[in-house]
Amino acid sequence: MGLIEYLREIVSNTNQVLVLGTLGFKSASCAMIRRSLENIVVLLYYKDHPVEFFKKSMSKYRPLKIKI
Repeated sequence: MGLIEYLREIVSNTNQVLVLGTLGFKSASCAMIRRSLENIVVLLYYKDHPVEFFKKSMSKYRPLKIKI
């Protein structure tokens, strides 16, 4: 998923928030607001960290797991 795809998903989620909120679906609307905010954070992070975005897009990339 490219950075432009994150932006498209943010716009789509915002549209859904407006529709769901208008229809009175409060919990679904709140979930879409949260998802939009998560996408905004991811977009901003990867915009400033292109190496991590490249690693994420590689097929063999596995995030580091830390055992507590």
